[in-house]
Amino acid sequence: MRVVLRVPILQPQLAALAARHDTELVVAEDAAALRRELADADALWIWPAFYDAALVPLLERHAARLRWVQLATMGYDAVETHGAPRGVTITSAGDAYAPTVAEHALALLLALVRRIPDALRASAERRWDGDIPPRIQTLNDATVAVLGFGSIGREIAARLRACGARVVAITRGGSPQPLADTTFAVARLHEALAGCDALIVAAPLTAQTRGMIGAAALAALPPH
Repeated sequence: MRVVLRVPILQPQLAALAARHDTELVVAEDAAALRRELADADALWIWPAFYDAALVPLLERHAARLRWVQLATMGYDAVETHGAPRGVTITSAGDAYAPTVAEHALALLLALVRRIPDALRASAERRWDGDIPPRIQTLNDATVAVLGFGSIGREIAARLRACGARVVAITRGGSPQPLADTTFAVARLHEALAGCDALIVAAPLTAQTRGMIGAAALAALPPH
């Protein structure tokens, strides 16, 4: 099997994996190299940033053997935007990154709640900002909405609950979720947001979700 790799990360790890499975791994550093290597490719591992409007016709013209395209991320909105080559299976990373993405979301939220960016700015200016401590908050007893309760949303909820936060899940149908204190259907989005201290968006970008959080949704959140 011949796999063409158009990914700026994980190349040594993937090369070691390929060696153990009798797979030829070819790295295409740029678009020209990708076009050269596609003729004999059985599979393509690609970063979504390279999955653009020019790629699909390129694959259909120059990759007759291609049967599989693997995206290096959980997201697949590039495929929805640009379509897929005929006869080719496209897969994403699935749930693989969910714990890592959830940790990052929690880290960003904690940074805001604990006023870390403000403290870093003051530190860089070598000054004490006495206005920061009174504005520091906590996730304990906070109410946090999680829009999208798939694998990432559930991992986020588990971490929020460990911090003592109440979790409001916002899903398509609004059915109860074990890791959420309350669940709303997305049709009641603004109602759900009205009582929340923070909102984390964990929904995939699709035609249905694009623009879901706009001016009206932000206005539905409390002023803080």
